[in-house]
Amino acid sequence: MDPPDRPVPPGAVAGAIGVDARCSVCLIEAGPDYGARSSGRRPPELLDPRQRPRTHHWSYLGEGEGGVVPESPAKVVGGCSSHNQCAILRPAPEDCQGWDREAGELAEVAREVTRHVPTAPYADEKLAFWQRAFLEAAVAAGVRRVHDVGDPAGPDGVGPFHANVREGVRWNAAFAFLDPVRGQPNVTVLPDVLVDRLVIEADRAVGLSCLQGNRMLEIAARRFVVCAGAYGSPAVLLRSGVGPKRDLEALGIPVLVERAGVGMNLHDGGRRRWRRSPR
Repeated sequence: MDPPDRPVPPGAVAGAIGVDARCSVCLIEAGPDYGARSSGRRPPELLDPRQRPRTHHWSYLGEGEGGVVPESPAKVVGGCSSHNQCAILRPAPEDCQGWDREAGELAEVAREVTRHVPTAPYADEKLAFWQRAFLEAAVAAGVRRVHDVGDPAGPDGVGPFHANVREGVRWNAAFAFLDPVRGQPNVTVLPDVLVDRLVIEADRAVGLSCLQGNRMLEIAARRFVVCAGAYGSPAVLLRSGVGPKRDLEALGIPVLVERAGVGMNLHDGGRRRWRRSPR
């Protein structure tokens, strides 16, 4: 059975499909799985929204104005929602121009997400010291203080963002979407399994080649959803023979499905370190 046609939030596919007992879904993650929120096994640094976790990441490096800086997409069930600052910011209508979906469709997705994810604006007293300092400095510099920075139709300004935090816990995508279907016979979680490539026959993905420890696995399915982020998803597709012909041929990879845009125009919320200007 195919996944439901209603809007499905990114990273929530397993939970959306798993509620239908007629479907079977397998969630594959290169990092560990600590079980449901109720297990109490998730490391504290992944739960505390006030700190940036220093573990469970891919150890990527990027280039910024200040030199090489760490980029840290998360490597754990729950993905980057286990690492991030829990900010929920909806795009303004003009930001959606030129996208495949219109602003109204994205608003529908946002409403679907908020059915599962706790959202509430941070109160000033709940902000970390550096967030409060930024807020005060911005207002002092003349930036308008707004009540709801998450309102796409609202004025530009500064204020505490809405956050997916519940009782002081960073409420990641696994808690919100996967936990309700954990333990059901049609839902399987495979942690510590690294995806290599899709197995493609006649322009259709029929299998997934993975590495579990020292052995290779091949998983068959009717449909595959690649959710490896701005860095990982293009890499999986390219290794599978899906991408620009010139790039694949240069790497010695057979071209199975030519797609010029794969690996191009990537965007992610990476960090940058800036040099302090000399006085």
